[in-house]
Amino acid sequence: MINAGPQNTVTGVAKAHHQPQVWPLYLLHFSVFGLSMLHQPRMSAGWQWDTGNALGLLGFAGLLYLFLAVGSGRRQRLHQWTSYAVAAALAAHVLWLWIPDPTLWHYVSIQAPAYMWAGIAALLCVGATVWLALPAARRGWHRGYAAFQTWHYLLSLSAVVLALWHILGSGFYVSALESYLYAALTILVLAAHRAGFSLPADLPPRHLWAGPGLALAFVVFKHAAAVA
Repeated sequence: MINAGPQNTVTGVAKAHHQPQVWPLYLLHFSVFGLSMLHQPRMSAGWQWDTGNALGLLGFAGLLYLFLAVGSGRRQRLHQWTSYAVAAALAAHVLWLWIPDPTLWHYVSIQAPAYMWAGIAALLCVGATVWLALPAARRGWHRGYAAFQTWHYLLSLSAVVLALWHILGSGFYVSALESYLYAALTILVLAAHRAGFSLPADLPPRHLWAGPGLALAFVVFKHAAAVA
C-alpha cells in the first residue's frame, strides 16, 4: 500500500499557496457602495431610483476594476467580458431611469447641468472604448498596438473621470466628505494601475458576483430603510 499522505500534504500546500487573492475585488466594490452610505445611510429615493443608482455605482465600480484586470491570456479575456458587463450596467442605469420617467429627458437638453452631460459623455467613452477594442475596429482605426493602447487608456481614463464627476456632481447619496473619499479611491486605483498592480487572472467565477450582489444589497437596504 502506497502512503500518499506527504504528497497530498505538499499538493495541498501548493494549492493553498496559489489561491487567488480575492480581497481587493471585494474591497473595491464594497468601497464604492459603502462610501455612498457614510453620511446618510437611510436616504432613499424609492426603489426605482435606488435601483437605477445602484446600476450606476455598479458600473463605476466595474470601470475601476478594469484598471486592475489588465494583461494577456486569461486576464485579457476577463477584462474583455467584464467591459461588456460594465457597458451593460451603465446603459441599464440610463434606460432604467429615463424610460419610466419622461421628465428626465430634461437632462439631455441644453439646460441640463454639467454633471449630467458628464454622465452621458462617460457612457459614450465606454461605448467607444469597447467598440474600438474589437478586433475588426482595432485593425481599422489604429496603426499599431501601441496606438491602440494609448487610445484605449485615454478613453478609459476619460470614462472614469467623467463618471466620477457625474456621481459627485449629482450630490445624491454623497456628502462633501464622501466626495473626497470617492476621489481618493479613484486616484488610488489609477495609481495602483500605473504601478503595475493587477488582480489575479484565475479568479473563480463566483467571486465576480461580488459587484451585482452588493448592488442588490444596496437596493434592499435602501428600500427597507424607506418603509421602516
